[in-house]
Amino acid sequence: MRANVVSDSVDPQLLRQMLQFAAQPERGNENLHTYAIVDAAQDWEFVVLCRQKFKLNPQMLFEGRAADAMMMVAPYLIQFDASTEFVEQWSQRWGKNLGIFLISSADETAMRKHARSIFLAEDESGQEYFFRFYDPRVVWPFLQGCTHVERKQFFGDCHCVLCELAGTSRILHVPRSVHQSTRYYELAAPSHPHGSLPSPHFQTRSPATPSRRAYPNLPD
Repeated sequence: MRANVVSDSVDPQLLRQMLQFAAQPERGNENLHTYAIVDAAQDWEFVVLCRQKFKLNPQMLFEGRAADAMMMVAPYLIQFDASTEFVEQWSQRWGKNLGIFLISSADETAMRKHARSIFLAEDESGQEYFFRFYDPRVVWPFLQGCTHVERKQFFGDCHCVLCELAGTSRILHVPRSVHQSTRYYELAAPSHPHGSLPSPHFQTRSPATPSRRAYPNLPD
């Protein structure tokens, strides 16, 4: 059952093309991997589907005692192949804020370690909290408010972040480099993602974004 009418207009083939396009090596011998961070709180059945039907290996970002208690609402890192049915299933859930995509040169172990370093954050008082960076409604406003140093730490070995734009059939492509434009691509047929243009609206900095809460100890 599709939870949002937006998903009816998302073409899975265009989503696949966009993911494959984003994962093309920037340098000849670089091997890039495609990851998703899935919010089980939005769709636990999708995590089960990945494990049982697609034979993928969802890696929970929680550890220790919290892992058992939070299993059905936790974020999971999943490495996947964009040519598989995974993409069709994701496109059917468009509009549910299922999670985000990450293109990275890091292997799965290193990628999980990096994702956990973002997930476990501190506020100005040193109090730890869980940062929902994998929510499409959170990650883009957060990145708009980041300093150059914060952005560099957030991305690590990731080349870009891709996520749905709430209420639309568009996907945002946010590059690691501040010198490259953030773009959105239309995934509703018959538009082709490679032909879309960047929107100036998405270059606007959001001063209200509390980026310092995530990385309070970084230098200016």
